[in-house]
Amino acid sequence: MKQAEEVVGAAVVAGVLVAPRQGTAAKLGGAIASQVGGSLGKVSTEMVLEGRGKGASPLPTGGWSYGYLAVTDDELVLAKVKQGLVGQKAVEVLARAGRDAVQGAEIGKGKLTSPLTIAFAGDETWSFDVPRAKVKDARGLLDALGVAAPA
Repeated sequence: MKQAEEVVGAAVVAGVLVAPRQGTAAKLGGAIASQVGGSLGKVSTEMVLEGRGKGASPLPTGGWSYGYLAVTDDELVLAKVKQGLVGQKAVEVLARAGRDAVQGAEIGKGKLTSPLTIAFAGDETWSFDVPRAKVKDARGLLDALGVAAPA
């Protein structure tokens, strides 16, 4: 990821591109609804599906927002990602958590995206969607955190 280490402020051991939970489903559902029911159907479908994922992570819902979840020697860092002409680049830090605060993590199975959930001490969780092409990177991130990644 371009500029990840500069934005994070440390060497990145592992990282993965993530999207807010239900964000991808909201956009796909909105695209289908716009063909069937016009713009009103699109907007209402996106609002309902995006609402399901609110509060699940520090990554904002809405639009085509993506993040880069990076593991350093000491921290787990979520950076906002901006789409460039050629690829994505990290632009700002949205959240940080110490690696010692991570209690567990898992990656589920999905067709287009796979759910990634990270549990922290104090009942806090971060939930994301991982694009299918990046699931291997997500497993590498879980390995770097020292938590089991189910096959």
